[in-house]
Amino acid sequence: MTNIVDDVRTFTIAVEIPEGFLKIVSFDYTKSATPGETIDICWGTVQNQGGSDTVFLELVDKDTGEIVDSWSGVLDAGETYDFVFIGTMPNRNWNLELRAGHIE
Repeated sequence: MTNIVDDVRTFTIAVEIPEGFLKIVSFDYTKSATPGETIDICWGTVQNQGGSDTVFLELVDKDTGEIVDSWSGVLDAGETYDFVFIGTMPNRNWNLELRAGHIE
């Protein structure tokens, strides 16, 4: 006896990420500034690509470890958030890192 396939259904079950997964989807920053000048440090958009959750952004000075600015809030799955971080330019090159994530 031989199995003869008469019909087939192919399908995929998508994995659901239960917690938030914050992704930076657009980003720009001020390229140079005068010391003491108040500037828009960086701006852009993040999107929660996971489940509804409390998410955060941190702008960190890579030389000092100081958190220059931060934001946290609840974003639903697929929701976006537009951000602008403002600060005063120090008297040195400013090496920064923008971190995006979720809170457990």
